[in-house]
Amino acid sequence: MSAQLNALQIKAEGLGICLKANVLSVPKYQRAFAWSNDNVLEFLTDINTAFTEGHPEYFLGSVVLQGGDQVYEVVDGQQRLTTASIFIAAVMDFLKTKGQDQIASALQNEFLVAMDTWQQQAAPKLTLSAHDNAFFRSEVLKIESNKIFPSRESHERIRDAYAVCVKFVEQFAGQTTNWLQRLQGLVQYVQNKVKIIQVVVPTEANAYVVFETLNDRGKDLSASDLLKNHLFGKAGSRIDEVQAKWNHMLGTLELYGGDDLVIAYIRQLWSATREVAREKELFGRIKERILTPQDAVGFADELQKYARQYAAMFNADDLLWKEFGPEAQSIVRSLNALKLERYRPALLAILCNFGGVELTSAMRHILSGSVRYLIAVGAGGGVLEASYSDAARKIFKKEVTTATQLAKELQKIIPNDETFRASFQSARLSKSYIARYFLLALERAARGDADCELVPNQLASEVNLEHVLPENPDAEWALDPEIAAANYRRLGNMVLLSAEKNSQIGNLKFELKRPVLKDSAFLLTKEVGESEKW
Repeated sequence: MSAQLNALQIKAEGLGICLKANVLSVPKYQRAFAWSNDNVLEFLTDINTAFTEGHPEYFLGSVVLQGGDQVYEVVDGQQRLTTASIFIAAVMDFLKTKGQDQIASALQNEFLVAMDTWQQQAAPKLTLSAHDNAFFRSEVLKIESNKIFPSRESHERIRDAYAVCVKFVEQFAGQTTNWLQRLQGLVQYVQNKVKIIQVVVPTEANAYVVFETLNDRGKDLSASDLLKNHLFGKAGSRIDEVQAKWNHMLGTLELYGGDDLVIAYIRQLWSATREVAREKELFGRIKERILTPQDAVGFADELQKYARQYAAMFNADDLLWKEFGPEAQSIVRSLNALKLERYRPALLAILCNFGGVELTSAMRHILSGSVRYLIAVGAGGGVLEASYSDAARKIFKKEVTTATQLAKELQKIIPNDETFRASFQSARLSKSYIARYFLLALERAARGDADCELVPNQLASEVNLEHVLPENPDAEWALDPEIAAANYRRLGNMVLLSAEKNSQIGNLKFELKRPVLKDSAFLLTKEVGESEKW
């Protein structure tokens, strides 16, 4: 590290000066713009507070750049640099509404867009990643001839960040009649007094090691960024391969979530192929085992290879289920209805290694085991995921190759028939979506439907969960409060009912609810309505 530090250029710099003096670009493999409205507003509010209270400086952390001669790639700091650019753009647009076109134009030329002398084309001071750049040029810099509409979540976040900045500038300027001088003061404060530690690293591989070190094991950045930069730092001359594979993984997962999903995928893949790791342990485990360029390329290849199957777990309509068949599709829909996740390492292993009848049979064991554990023990924690992960590793190692073998593995942790039956009789369900799952499955069983545990996709807006005894029964129920509290969440106190009928009966006593329940198209609901007493 000492040799690397000798090659670094480290200096305290104004945030605005960093934008003004350099040509910056976010590499294509970096994540898209990720700040929420709250992040943006906190950024603006903290700077405004420091400015208003007359603080001589406001420190914003480090920014890591790679390159030379004032042309750099942004290794760390894109969220802050992008938000600062959006803020300047909002100030510029506000000035135009006030007839201050010359000042607005000067701001644009200083901080946002320079004119290429020879090509006579607009040259942005900051270029975002391939995910966001065209939209950023259109929505914020306004240098695209054609209007570009948002097509990604990150585009919506950029649009929302711009709206937050516009509102902030309007409110800031509206606090005084001498608004132009006050706005000038704030922009100059951002330029010179909002300080960053600008770290310039001459080689890309070094940049990721420095990035990891400066962020003190990831306390100030997302876990996925930390892991990514460790892989990039170990990739050496093969960094292009690792970057391409990482970016491919992000593209596969982006429709289903952001950083949280990425880190969940990495953790569960690691658990399914190597060893169980909790989120807080994951970076340390990866750092211990990913040591060489070959290690980095190999793990990046796995991340790319299995992301397709992992993403399909979240969407029963994914095209992958067309390949696996309607039964597998129904099973994953049922798993999603229960909102469980501990089974995912095992399901990932099944999707990557099984096919045909063995695949659907193995998935049934996952569903059955998850339901049994949910009723007998609860949603499950480390013990349940560890068992699923152990089974997953045996599948990847070809030690478990059939659904029957998987069922035998799961017997170590999954409750048997007797335990499940006893637990089901006394189960209390606090989550309505779980109760709806069981009632729909029981309803299908009552109708004689095959595969009754594979519940079709029923919308809560169409089928409601009715608690026959309400949570707070009035005096007409004539029940001891302890009895009411003990039975309110029992499955036997719940029925399925159309949304319209559910709104009609509200908290009425049982005698008044009976005719509506008896008239229901649901067999089990009708049966409750035929009872004389609750």
